[in-house]
Amino acid sequence: MSQVWYLECKRSLPRAHWQRPPLHQGCYVSPHLQSRVVEHPISTGQLHAQLIEEQDFSCLLQEVEETDQAKNTENAKREAKRELASKTQTLHRQQLELREKTQNLKEMCKCAKRLSKQVDIQALKIEKRKKLEEKLQEQQLKRTQFETTKAESDLEKKRELLKDQLQQQAEVHEAKKKYLHYRHEELQQLQLDWQQRTDMMLHDVEHQLNEVNCKRAITLDKLAELKRTFREMEEVVLEDRKEQEKLRRQQEENMAATKIQAWWRGVMSRRGLGKKADKKKGKKKGEGKKKKK
Repeated sequence: MSQVWYLECKRSLPRAHWQRPPLHQGCYVSPHLQSRVVEHPISTGQLHAQLIEEQDFSCLLQEVEETDQAKNTENAKREAKRELASKTQTLHRQQLELREKTQNLKEMCKCAKRLSKQVDIQALKIEKRKKLEEKLQEQQLKRTQFETTKAESDLEKKRELLKDQLQQQAEVHEAKKKYLHYRHEELQQLQLDWQQRTDMMLHDVEHQLNEVNCKRAITLDKLAELKRTFREMEEVVLEDRKEQEKLRRQQEENMAATKIQAWWRGVMSRRGLGKKADKKKGKKKGEGKKKKK
């Protein structure tokens, strides 16, 4: 019997709660059941005695079920209390919101009354403004009608003046047209005369140009001949200059040579060198011998 109960308890409870049964007892009790037995007000000694005598756990299971029911009832009470607290809080909030809404409604009613009064005042002001605007519009219409009548009269006067001016301008235009036509004919005649004159002048100028070209050709031939003679004269002059330069250089060289020779002769005569010095010495020796004799 104890083995069957052990297997049923092992199946129902998790494996971690089981331990090996003690040696001095004939059956095994899980720690989960032991904690429930401890929580129950019945003493453990009585349960132990019942288990040893009857070898049955029905009483223990009943006690466990009773404890579970008590805990469930306590949890239900706690949840009910929590729900009541939450409901009271929500009701309090709703009451506060209702108060605020009522106050807002009162304020809105006051504002609506004020706005209605303001609307009435503004309606009166608008009516007054409309009346004033209508009066002003009537005055403006009268002024505009008066101004339009004046403008129409002024425009008619201007139109008449413009008609007169246009007639005068048309007459002036016709007179100018006639004058210009006459002037155009005169200018055409002058143009023909000038064309004839220009043709004659061009003919004369061409004749003169031909004469000038002939003279130019003749003068060019003369210039070519003169250039030739000039080149020949230049060549002759250059040759003469070259010969004169040669002569001048020869004269300078001769003068320099004569000066060098005179200077050298003076030096030789001063120092008693050369043939003349030997002759003088020979003359002096002969005179000395003659004097001795």
